[in-house]
Amino acid sequence: DLLLDKKKSKQFHNLLLTLMADQEFKMKVSVAYSKSYSTLCELFGEGFGINGHTVFSLSVQFLNREQYVSEISHKHSFLTNATMSLSNMLMEPGSNHMLINVRSKLLSRRRYNPIISDFKIVFIIPEMTRFFITTSSKRLLKLLHNIQFMHAQVRSTTVHLGYEDKEWTNAFNLCLSFSSIFDHLVGWFSLESSATRVYSNH
Repeated sequence: DLLLDKKKSKQFHNLLLTLMADQEFKMKVSVAYSKSYSTLCELFGEGFGINGHTVFSLSVQFLNREQYVSEISHKHSFLTNATMSLSNMLMEPGSNHMLINVRSKLLSRRRYNPIISDFKIVFIIPEMTRFFITTSSKRLLKLLHNIQFMHAQVRSTTVHLGYEDKEWTNAFNLCLSFSSIFDHLVGWFSLESSATRVYSNH
């Protein structure tokens, strides 16, 4: 999918959308998406695929339905794979603590956005958000810890800066993307059923 040009990609996606009217086929697509997710993210991070014209744009067709997300998360570790894929994309190869260079094309072109978007879709479902908290939140917290001070700033008390450098913009946009999922992550706390389940499990 990532190697197709825009025209062929559109034709392929239209075919998939038509076929996904069948629920069984849609389930198979969601499972295939989960199994290939790490590879897709790795290739997309390396520059393969056109933004807005890859299979990532179809994920909303099944990630917003609990029956599909539950299947791929419980049986195929989708949420864990997504968290690890995001971490692998943003960290320097072979490093457990070094964030990728803030000047990188990956950050400037926001190649991480499809993963963040998938999280936001899944986290609309309270049960899946709760499942993520119990299975993958430690990995996410570790990544957030490593992101701290990636482009530290010193407050200026003299003159106003008329521009921001590219490194600051890249770091700022990444932080904005992460902050966009926080409300979804804690939204399930307000649901009585979720609170009861957490209490009963402890």
